[in-house]
Amino acid sequence: MKLTRLSLLLSFSLVSLNALTLPEAISKALVSNQDILIQEEKYKITKEENSKSISSFLPKIDLLYSYNNKKTKNEASKKDSFASAKISYNLFNGFKDLNASKTSGHLKKAQVYKLAAKKADIILEVKKAYISYLNLEKNVQSAKSALVLFEKQYKDSQSKYEEGLLAKNDLLKVQVNTLETKQNLNKAKSDLKISKYILAKLMGLDNIDSENIKDLKISTFKNKTYSVNDLENRSEIKSLQSLVDASSSSLSSNRSSFYPKLDASYSFNKYGNEFSLNEDSQNVANLTASWNLYNGGSNNSSLKISKMKMNESKILLNKLRLDIKVQYFNALSALDLSKENLEISFLSLEQSKVNYEIVSNRFNEGVSTATDLIDANYLLTKVRQRYYNAYYSKFLAYSNLDRITQKN
Repeated sequence: MKLTRLSLLLSFSLVSLNALTLPEAISKALVSNQDILIQEEKYKITKEENSKSISSFLPKIDLLYSYNNKKTKNEASKKDSFASAKISYNLFNGFKDLNASKTSGHLKKAQVYKLAAKKADIILEVKKAYISYLNLEKNVQSAKSALVLFEKQYKDSQSKYEEGLLAKNDLLKVQVNTLETKQNLNKAKSDLKISKYILAKLMGLDNIDSENIKDLKISTFKNKTYSVNDLENRSEIKSLQSLVDASSSSLSSNRSSFYPKLDASYSFNKYGNEFSLNEDSQNVANLTASWNLYNGGSNNSSLKISKMKMNESKILLNKLRLDIKVQYFNALSALDLSKENLEISFLSLEQSKVNYEIVSNRFNEGVSTATDLIDANYLLTKVRQRYYNAYYSKFLAYSNLDRITQKN
């Protein structure tokens, strides 16, 4: 007997040690979640595009070789060859390359913040799925407890029926409610299984069937404080601000169309007959200045479009700030409400337990009916589920506030 208890204790300890915690679930999701991986690829693309924009500040080098074999009807064939090495560099183009590089840099920064926002979204989704699983797990426990009470009531009712102290329809009523509770338990188990699959998907895993999910404690959030000033930490705001900066740089880039352009090049050319390059050589240095004075108003239209896009980004940024502020105050209200509901539901749970005991005793004494005890069981089950809903709603409220203020 002692060995059995010891083995049970050891197995329980191993389960506790191997239980999946919320931080572990979040860590796995940040590594393997598919949406995050997609966003990381988008960031890599903009990073490479930013590197590509820097190439505009470097010279261009070209090599050329050609060979011709000309033959006409009345002339002998003529063979010649030509080779050229050319280096060219843009000296000035109205700061177009500079502003294009700045635009690319701002877009890269915007993707960095988008990636951070996507990670914050996934963290919230993992928290929601994790909390939902725990709540559904408690629903299964509540359904099991209700079933145990109904089975006990049915057993007691059957004894009373056999003694002639209970009508058959009351016995059947208890039996029907027992079977209904079994159905509710099966539904709760199914919901729990689906919830675990959803959590696994968010973590980027096929399944976590072998994992035990560790429960949460309210003390985890005991010292958490929030401020409206934290809202500027949101990656969405920083990302949109980077897009505003990108629009500003793009506007400056479009203004470059009104400036002249200056290009320099140097080439070394070599001529020859046959395949060889054994004849003349030539060095050519070239400096070219150009200035478009009118192109049908295209430059003006591009400039106006850039201004409109920049204004649109600014309006979207202001709207986002207002939307996030509304989210913040709604989340604070939800947190206060969850705290009040938890206190009320805890008191209701204690009272419903006492109520069931009273009705159960009265039923055994023949004072209360089978229906009274059924109602007391249903009330206890419903209040117990409300308590757990209120308990985990508090975690959800904290999780939403963490996301809104972008706190870990």
